[in-house]
Amino acid sequence: MRPNHPLSESRLFYLFKGYIGGSLTELETAELNGWAELSLENRRVLEDLVNEGYIEAGIKNQQAFNIEAALLRIKKEERFEKGRPAYKLLKYITIAASLFLVCFLGFYFYQKKVDTSSVSTAGKVIHTGGNNAILTLASGETIALNSAKNGRVAIQGNAVVNKTKEGQVVYVPGEDVPDAIVYNTIATPRGGEYELTLSDGSRVWLNAASSIRYPTVFTGDKRSVEITGEVYLEVAKMKNMPFIVSSKGQQVEVLGTHFNINAYSDEPLTKTTLLEGRVKVSVSQAHHSVLLSPNQQALSSGQELKVATANVEEVVAWKNGYFRFNNDDIYSVMRKLSRWYDFEFVFDGSLPNEGYNGTISRYKNINQVLAMLEYSNAVHFKIEGRRVIVMR
Repeated sequence: MRPNHPLSESRLFYLFKGYIGGSLTELETAELNGWAELSLENRRVLEDLVNEGYIEAGIKNQQAFNIEAALLRIKKEERFEKGRPAYKLLKYITIAASLFLVCFLGFYFYQKKVDTSSVSTAGKVIHTGGNNAILTLASGETIALNSAKNGRVAIQGNAVVNKTKEGQVVYVPGEDVPDAIVYNTIATPRGGEYELTLSDGSRVWLNAASSIRYPTVFTGDKRSVEITGEVYLEVAKMKNMPFIVSSKGQQVEVLGTHFNINAYSDEPLTKTTLLEGRVKVSVSQAHHSVLLSPNQQALSSGQELKVATANVEEVVAWKNGYFRFNNDDIYSVMRKLSRWYDFEFVFDGSLPNEGYNGTISRYKNINQVLAMLEYSNAVHFKIEGRRVIVMR
């Protein structure tokens, strides 16, 4: 839905509070996105709310929501001149903040105001992840893609492997049918991510500590790949050649669609989430399969297979450059952070069962992220080299 008039101050306040905390329904998200599409200034305000790294933490700490402090930097930006739509939005929100005393589970805070001195640090700085992957050719030769020059990287079978100026790998198939199937693998390390385009035009995004093994050119009656870790795929439509993804004891069969698979070995469940189209998820051990519709998620443990409604924005947040927590406990939070920032973590004693909710950029300094989590007063952190100690 796209509003053709300004939203009321109370409605804007509600939508922004819910957007930051990840609690909006699909219709409410569409309403806010429709407002953002009304002008460039509106879109910038919405982007700034996420890009500056808001987060909600600590379900047992109830404090009033202070959106005036949260929007202090945005309000001072020169581009938001008095009288322009974005400035009016800030005026609406400020009015709303004074009218509504909102107490809720958790609290938000503005990242640039966070004091990171509370996080004890010793040794080297833990840096954020980035574009980094290793290409393994059919011969076993490996190529570090982050340092490879743009242009042709290799010739594999009947395909040319190119690296674009944006740092992506693209397979360009030749006209002739290859004599034999040739397989390549792209793997990201902890702290890495990468994007590639397969020879059929399907696009693949790899999260940290993930991999995909694939033929350089697809032949026969199906297109089969194998993945580990977390991968987002936009599969090119080929009616007579289904696309098969194998991962951690399950198979996903599609013709052309957009979906995400989280199959990390240290996660209790494999999660397959459908954004567009239709997929069939099968678990070999359970001899069971399900058909997913958009916004559904298959949860597989190897022994059983269940279907649930998915929080799509949370699932694909990593692909869009964010962490999005949805009542995640500290153990789940630390697994996600450690893969991206490439550190080890240990827990010092038992920790309270708090839930963390909210959104934060994956490109923020780890000290800032940990300092935010400390605002829950449920956990504290000590960094020793590439080791993070989590304690009460």
